[in-house]
Amino acid sequence: MNANLTLSRRDGSTEEFTDLCSSYGAVNFGHCNEDIQLPAQPGCDLVAGIYPPEAERFARWLTNTLDLSDFRVLFQVGGSFAVSTALSLAQRNRPGKILAIEGGFHGLGLDALSATTAQRSMALHETPVRQALTSFVEVLKPGEMGVDWSGISCLIFEPIQGARGYVPRPRQPGLSSSPMKFSADFTALATSAFRGIWA
Repeated sequence: MNANLTLSRRDGSTEEFTDLCSSYGAVNFGHCNEDIQLPAQPGCDLVAGIYPPEAERFARWLTNTLDLSDFRVLFQVGGSFAVSTALSLAQRNRPGKILAIEGGFHGLGLDALSATTAQRSMALHETPVRQALTSFVEVLKPGEMGVDWSGISCLIFEPIQGARGYVPRPRQPGLSSSPMKFSADFTALATSAFRGIWA
C-alpha cells in the first residue's frame, strides 16, 4: 500500500506526501490474494477500491478549501483510467458521441485512445478493436464551426498539449476558452495526458 510516502533529505529532514492513486482492493482473477475466498458464483471481476483514511481526509480538506462541500473527490489509479471513467460517467449522464479537439492526447485505454488524435498510431492499443470505436467519436478541427451539439455526450480537450511537450495550445477562431459555453446540456472534460480530469 502506497498511501503515504515519506521523503528524507540529506540533512535528515523529512516530508510526508499522500499518494492519491492508492486504494485497497481485490480482484477475482490474475494476481488475486490467495487468502481471499472467492464466492461460488462471483458477481463481478473487480472489487471496488476502498480508499485509505488519508485520502478521505484530503478529499474533505480539498472540497472545504475550494468551498465545494457538496462535491466529492473521485480518486483514480492513473490518468488514463481517470479519463476512461470520466467518459463513462458522461455517457451514462447523456448518451451520445464524444467530441474531441484535434491534436489532443487523452490516454491509452481504448475509449481514451479513441478520443486521441496525437500519436495514436504509435500506441500498442491501436488495434481493430480500438478502430471499431471510431464511430463513437467526432473530431473538431481548429477553426471548425457549426457543430450540431444535439448528439454530443461530452467534449474532451487537452488544455495543454501534454503529448507535444506541454506547450500551451494557441487560441483558434471558433473555439471558446470555456467549452462549457457551447451548451449547458453536455459535459466538458479537460484532460492533460495522464493527469486526470476536470468535469
